[in-house]
Amino acid sequence: KAFRFWKQYNNGKGEPSLVGDLSCGPGIFIHHLLETTSKQTRITGVDKCPEYVALARLLTIPSTNERRVQIDCFDTLLDTQIDLFSNEDTSKVPSEGYDLIVGNPPYVRSQLLDPSYSSLLKQFFPEYTKGNFDLTVLFLLHTIRALAPGGVASLVVSSKFMDSKYGYEICQK
Repeated sequence: KAFRFWKQYNNGKGEPSLVGDLSCGPGIFIHHLLETTSKQTRITGVDKCPEYVALARLLTIPSTNERRVQIDCFDTLLDTQIDLFSNEDTSKVPSEGYDLIVGNPPYVRSQLLDPSYSSLLKQFFPEYTKGNFDLTVLFLLHTIRALAPGGVASLVVSSKFMDSKYGYEICQK
């Protein structure tokens, strides 16, 4: 549905050139993007978990060989590349310019995060991490910033942030 909405919203632009899932997990949305988009569309996937990245790469092997799909182990919130294999291309996925972003970002409360990671997030996103916060808000912010003009995002998120102190800023965007 997100792809169809992008086409309707961007009538006359043809196909999206860059689409992605910035918290791709095992790659289910990436797989569906492969089925929905043309061969001219570049697809990127990112996840912080090496096991999920390995599963997503396995799910997209034929397209990865065509260089249409790039899936990296990456902390998209802190812009930190994680090199899984030294002999593989470790070029970072784009952090902006996406025509379409889909995904199901993690719903993790700040109390469950490693304290040092939580501290880094508070340092980089002070206005979005007031008191107790949830990673959902930070993924929403990152998604908004990563979209190209006319870009469309479709994320599965909890609505809890919408009536919380930490969600106030993102609701104003």
